[in-house]
Amino acid sequence: MRLKMLSTDEQQQLGRLLEFALDRQQAFNLVQLEGFLFGIAMTPDTFVPSEWFEAIFGEAGAEFPDQEIADSLLVDLARVLERFHRLYGEGALNFPVLLTEPDKQTLAKLSDWAVGFDRALATRAELWMPDEVLEKGIFTDEEDALMSSLMIVLGVAYPDRICEVFELESEEQGQEAWVTLAGQLPLAVAHLQGHARQLDSQA
Repeated sequence: MRLKMLSTDEQQQLGRLLEFALDRQQAFNLVQLEGFLFGIAMTPDTFVPSEWFEAIFGEAGAEFPDQEIADSLLVDLARVLERFHRLYGEGALNFPVLLTEPDKQTLAKLSDWAVGFDRALATRAELWMPDEVLEKGIFTDEEDALMSSLMIVLGVAYPDRICEVFELESEEQGQEAWVTLAGQLPLAVAHLQGHARQLDSQA
């Protein structure tokens, strides 16, 4: 069962925005864009719109018929992000999928969502796992939980890398791990939000 995060109008507006990508294979799809905006909204830092552009459209970028259309669609994008920010501030920016026994279609959408979410986290990677923490090699319980949450996001986003990352021996084990990680994704997202709120409180 899927919780409604984007309204029908928002889906149409963002879908139209993505149509102007010069390379649709590089650009986000709508589900990936939703995950990206979700991640940006909960990241405790400020962004300039140019930071989103390559993430959303890929290296090829986008080309609009005229400046008026470009401005209108980018305003639509900013409104969605502003709404997500408001929900986050209210403690109501919740993971958009309720999982029971996810089927293949749900898993594919979860993977897309996690790709966008992971890309958002990568824009400020130092906030989620600073280099000095990685370099010391021994984690506190909180750091270990944070790393586990990041690994869950990575595994759901890129299932073809699960066997390598988690040192599994067969594709069957990788598929089973993917389903398991997908079930843990809501808790991982919630834990990352908790970390973001801690950073906010320390700012």
